[in-house]
Amino acid sequence: MVVADICKASAEATLKYLISETAHLAVQVDVTKEDSVSAAFEAARKHLGKAPEIIVNSAGVSGPNKTLSEISKKEIEDVFSVNFFVSTKPTNEGTVNMQYGIFYLL
Repeated sequence: MVVADICKASAEATLKYLISETAHLAVQVDVTKEDSVSAAFEAARKHLGKAPEIIVNSAGVSGPNKTLSEISKKEIEDVFSVNFFVSTKPTNEGTVNMQYGIFYLL
């Protein structure tokens, strides 16, 4: 299993809940950056020896804790960018070399 998070320490902490954390890999990924997504999938392919068969994508952000009148256009665009494009980049990259498998978007 490969656990990816924008914060590698969080991904590593998740591994501690698995039966054998040493058999798994934690990677840092920023889903807003295509090169980061590509690097994470490359690390997964190297670790697994093949393309992943199951991908679960639950990345997203809620945005600033402000009233609507206080939120800037840039803040709205940033939230939309992450929450909308977060589904396309990992889907495109994750299906490269995937012969069969499942992709979950949460």
